[in-house]
Amino acid sequence: MIRIGIIGGGASGMMAAITAGEHIRQLHLEKQVQVTLLEAEAFPGKKILSTGNGRCNFSNRDFSTDKYHTASPDIAEAVFSCFGVQDLCSFLERIGMRIKEREGYLYPSTDSAATVRDLLERALYRLPVTVHTDTMVSDISIDEGGQFTVTCADHKTCSFDRLILSCGTKAGLSPKQMRERENSFDLAELAKKLGLSFSAFVPGLVRLPMEDPFFKKTHGIRIDGEVSLFAEDRLLGREKGEIQLTEKALSGIPVFQHSALALQALKEGKQVTAHVNLLPDLSADALWEDISRRLSAYPEDTVSGALLGLLPGKVLEALLYRLGCKSSVKAGDFTGEITHLVNAIRDLTFPVEIMPELASGQVCHGGLSLNAFTNNLEAKALPGFYATGEALSIDGICGGYNLQWAFSSGYVAGNHILQEFYDPDQ
Repeated sequence: MIRIGIIGGGASGMMAAITAGEHIRQLHLEKQVQVTLLEAEAFPGKKILSTGNGRCNFSNRDFSTDKYHTASPDIAEAVFSCFGVQDLCSFLERIGMRIKEREGYLYPSTDSAATVRDLLERALYRLPVTVHTDTMVSDISIDEGGQFTVTCADHKTCSFDRLILSCGTKAGLSPKQMRERENSFDLAELAKKLGLSFSAFVPGLVRLPMEDPFFKKTHGIRIDGEVSLFAEDRLLGREKGEIQLTEKALSGIPVFQHSALALQALKEGKQVTAHVNLLPDLSADALWEDISRRLSAYPEDTVSGALLGLLPGKVLEALLYRLGCKSSVKAGDFTGEITHLVNAIRDLTFPVEIMPELASGQVCHGGLSLNAFTNNLEAKALPGFYATGEALSIDGICGGYNLQWAFSSGYVAGNHILQEFYDPDQ
């Protein structure tokens, strides 16, 4: 009997279990292979419920590996070539889901993440897979014969011939969930024990904390703009979209997309800055002319009054304060400061100096080095050991890319782990 263990019942763990379970049923291997999934929560797939603000944006038609942060794009490409966007859509439709598309973003037709989770759970429980919930794993070890021993928080142990590590990270966990996982194994320590390369986690898809007074003055404002993140003089990423200004953070999708790279650079001790262009569709010359025209039209009005409509009032007031200009200054007396205001609008710069908590991110950046695994996600130096999903050092931008990776990687591991019984490429 070949015993296969899967640690973690999130999207990638469920997908790995379903894929392996379907092979067992199709090939009539019930007496030869046993698959056991261990999940810490009360039911599998709990994290899926919070994805896409509860609507579960599970993938995207506008797909390429450029949407991911990883040092091993070739391995990611191999995984997605094996199980891509259309493969995932076909699988979800096969288990009962209707799909709808919004500008390339893919969702269940019900607009409910619960639909995705429930269908995956039903598919899982129909197969020859044993699922243990409320089972926290505290340690994993391997003996000289290649046998894996998994120790649970209640000190019970399980032995497996092969293991798929599909554990999640601390991203998005509530304080209660964080406390419940205090006895869970540490991925960094496990990597050291197993001789696998590991990169410490930083939060990703996360707002960047700020202490600049500009944010207190503009709290609650949403504005379309462009955010560029730099480490020293190196551009990490640039994105347009709706920027959210909160009392203590720079937020919104343009910030989220490359926040992981910024925080990784910060962890490495580099000087990181966020540059905000509040009017990216206007050239410097066009903006200068617009401001000059407004000031000339209302010379007796205040600067902020004359420029109202160019930007939200609170943003104008904060910009003028930042330039050391009183809001009561008349427009006619401000003409010599136009260039300074143009520069402030087009390149509003803030230092990134505060590391957010891991749980505040939608994902984590880091994990087991993807380069230490084959295209089938089996560890090169540790036969029989696979990793999927959040455990590996790859994370995507907003838009369904992280769930696509979870499902793709889960499928690839579950498909390959029983390779001796069939041709995994067929």
